Amino acid sequence: MLSSQAGADLANHERSREVWEFEPYTQGEINDMIETLAKYKEAFIDIMMVEELNFMPVDAEDSPLTGGLITFLSFMLFGSIPLLSYLVNFVPGIDMSPTTTLYLSCFLTVVTLFLLGAVKGRFVGQKMWRAGGSMAINGTIAAAFVVVVVVAAVSVAVLRKEGG
Repeated sequence: MLSSQAGADLANHERSREVWEFEPYTQGEINDMIETLAKYKEAFIDIMMVEELNFMPVDAEDSPLTGGLITFLSFMLFGSIPLLSYLVNFVPGIDMSPTTTLYLSCFLTVVTLFLLGAVKGRFVGQKMWRAGGSMAINGTIAAAFVVVVVVAAVSVAVLRKEGG
């Protein structure tokens, strides 16, 4: 922790020095920056892409096919976890009520969302509890919204059928 703090302190000190140098000698600093960036064509072009066009540089190693396949497999794997509670009913000797099965499915969904959020948090440097909780809460709110929409749609369909 101390080495991280020392590094941050040094970076802040150097930034303050750059601000101090920039104020009285703006054109000189701009010229230095242009001269430095001109040595690194790829970095210069990447900065121009971001700053002028608002495009992040594309990584040549990124494949849309690979990304799509990973997304598909993730949805298949993690999307099937809530269904496990329904599959358990096919095991001889286990006979859960529909309500219990639904509650177990909801529980498995929230746990899965929490775990996915926690893992994401670990990869991006967030607190795992906070990232997991955030994903579980957001997923629960989204699911509740879907339930409200479905109940409303079914109610409208029933009313139309009874009325016509």
